[in-house]
Amino acid sequence: MERRGLGYDYVRQEFVGGNVLLHVRPKGKLVRCPCCRSRDVLHRGVSKRWLRTVPVGFKPVWLVDEVPRIGCASCGLVRRIELRIAEPRRRHTKAFARFVLALTKAMTMLDVAMLLGVGWDVVKDILKRHLHRRFGKPSLAGLEYIAIDEISVRKGHKYLTLVMDLRSGKVVFVGDGRGADSLRPFWERLKRSRARIRAVATDMSAAYIGSVLEHLPGVAVVLDHFHVVKLMNDRLTEVRRMLHRELQDKMGKNVLKGSRWILLKNLKNLNPERQEHERLQEALGPMSRWPRPTTSKRNCARSGTSRTRPPRPSVSSSG
Repeated sequence: MERRGLGYDYVRQEFVGGNVLLHVRPKGKLVRCPCCRSRDVLHRGVSKRWLRTVPVGFKPVWLVDEVPRIGCASCGLVRRIELRIAEPRRRHTKAFARFVLALTKAMTMLDVAMLLGVGWDVVKDILKRHLHRRFGKPSLAGLEYIAIDEISVRKGHKYLTLVMDLRSGKVVFVGDGRGADSLRPFWERLKRSRARIRAVATDMSAAYIGSVLEHLPGVAVVLDHFHVVKLMNDRLTEVRRMLHRELQDKMGKNVLKGSRWILLKNLKNLNPERQEHERLQEALGPMSRWPRPTTSKRNCARSGTSRTRPPRPSVSSSG
C-alpha cells in the first residue's frame, strides 16, 4: 500500500549495507514539460535517480526517485521531468544541502564530510553554491563610498579586482584580472542601480584612477594611505642607497648602512633605551647634504612614479 506525501508517492523502503533506501515516484501533477510547463506530454520511459537526503541518526538515507522521461506535444522537447527537491546534476536533495550548511557553522568541511560519509568536494560544492547565491550579486543601492584594490591568488598567477563598500566593509564586486577592463561589469551594474558615489579610495594605479574618472566624473578620488607611504619609503631607501654609493667617508657609510629601519620607523616608536633618536640624527646628517629637487613633482618623476600620478588635480590623498 502506498502512502501519500506532498508531491511524491511513497512506494517502499529497504535497508542495504547500513543505508536506508526510500523508493518514491512523483505525483501526476509534477509530470509536465520542464521547458514550456505544458501538461500535454507523452511518457517515454522511467529512469531512477538516487538522491542523498537528511540522515536518520547516523544512518545514511537515499531517495530512489522514479523520474519519468516525457515528450512534450507542445514544444517537442524530450527530457526527464524537473525535480523540485534537488538541483540539476546534483546527487543530493536541497534538504541535505541545508543540513550540511547547518553543520558547517560549527564544524570544518572535512569534519562534516567524515561525519556524513561524503566526499570533501561535495561539502565544498554545497558551501560554494550557497555563497554564490547569497553574495554573488549584492545590491549596490545606497552605495556612497567605495574602495578599489587588487589581490593575487594561486601564488600570484591570477589577479582579482575587488570593490568594497567602505561603510559596511562588504565586498560588492569581484572582477577577473586587474586594470580598467576588470571594472566594466561593475560600472554597468552601478549605472543600473542609480547609486550616487561620493568618493572612491584606490591605490596609485593609473588604470584604476583613469577608469574611475571616466565613469564617475567629478567624484573625489582618494589615494590609499598605505600606497602613498610605501612610495615615500621606497624613495627614501633609494636616496639612502645612492648617497651611500657616493660617500667617500667610511664613517658616514657605516652610519647609513644600518639606518634603513631607523629612517622608516615612526618617531613615536623610537626606543630611547637603544639610543634610536641619536642614531636617527646621525643618519639624517649625511642625507641633509643631498641636493633637494625644486618641486615635489620632480621628486616623483625622478623616482619613476610619474606614470601612476592622477591625470586630474581632483585626486587627493587620505591620511
